[in-house]
Amino acid sequence: MTSFAPKPNRQGFMISAILPRFYRQRYLLQFIEYAGERVTKIDLQKLLFLAQQQGKANYFDFVPYHYGCYSFQAAHDLEILEKTGWIRTTKNDIQLQQSVDRDGFTKKGEKAEIRRFFNEHKRLRGTRLIKYVYERFPYYATKSKIAYQIMDKPPALEKYGDGETLYTLGYEGRSFEAFVNRLIKNGINVLCDVRKNPLSRKFGFSKGVMARLLPCLDISYIHIPELGIVSSQRIDLRVPSDYDELFITYKKSLPSKVKFVSIIHDLIDKKKNVALTCYEHEPRFCHRSHVAGFIEKKYSVNVNHL
Repeated sequence: MTSFAPKPNRQGFMISAILPRFYRQRYLLQFIEYAGERVTKIDLQKLLFLAQQQGKANYFDFVPYHYGCYSFQAAHDLEILEKTGWIRTTKNDIQLQQSVDRDGFTKKGEKAEIRRFFNEHKRLRGTRLIKYVYERFPYYATKSKIAYQIMDKPPALEKYGDGETLYTLGYEGRSFEAFVNRLIKNGINVLCDVRKNPLSRKFGFSKGVMARLLPCLDISYIHIPELGIVSSQRIDLRVPSDYDELFITYKKSLPSKVKFVSIIHDLIDKKKNVALTCYEHEPRFCHRSHVAGFIEKKYSVNVNHL
């Protein structure tokens, strides 16, 4: 790994920080430096959100959370940056430990864009910042614990779903936050993971992370591995006909898995808004569409592929 030469941090200690692997992490460090080298965690999330809305950089997506817009990816990156010596965090604050004012640290134009952003938002901090974001982007205030303290009339999420529709959604090509926003905006309150092995190198999509984070957003997570397809059967899938052949066999197996299919139907029967998830973006290339089709035919349930 590449690292910068050791130099004193702000407390005078010598540290050698590993060069962040991803440009979004370098962008985050540059952003913190222009924020004043020390910034509250809540302010950072709000400022970062505004910067992503207004500028060309688009490293982070956000979901409505306890204090408004929140990026779990950014929070995860901050944990990594603390472990590698770039920042130090307290309960409420984040403090930069090394200067990032080096050529080539971020992509061309990003440093200037960040500088312009903070020149335009010098005094926007604390309650003023939160109110500014809530009023302009009310969707992100819908799950806020402090909305009633900030706004005269806090927004509420529209009620979606009729408890009679089964949704499906793949996470291919989506960030965790973009994925979750699709669930929230469609009123999904139960996510059924039908992957055999619920592991992913992409942040947010491994079983452990989903089981931990989704309940924080009022979405229950259930893993039903018995409805998955073993990895060895998916190795040589190259053209549509390969998928068709695999799914012919898979569909024949579903009647023997009614015990596990009924878990999904029972949730729908209880008027829960349920979504099935797997990897593939396109339903036709994912077995979740056939699980949904089986339920649609057997139980007369509507299906909507998001």
